[in-house]
Amino acid sequence: MTTICDAPCVALTDRQRQVLRLVCDGATDRQISAHIDASIRTVQREIAGIRAALGAPSRAAMIASAVRAAAGEPPRPT
Repeated sequence: MTTICDAPCVALTDRQRQVLRLVCDGATDRQISAHIDASIRTVQREIAGIRAALGAPSRAAMIASAVRAAAGEPPRPT
């Protein structure tokens, strides 16, 4: 079963997919940090990398992009 954050239309690392799933679940940077056993700064860098890869200007846009990808919609131009 494909979940909302499993199908971005761009290549993400396994760590980025894990962080994206947690962001989609509503986790804070601190909660993500504890879950993946990394510093908050590392989490922030991962999120910045995901946003850049998806062309998303915000966390909400990043989630929306993941939702669209999971639904099979083409990515929107940035």
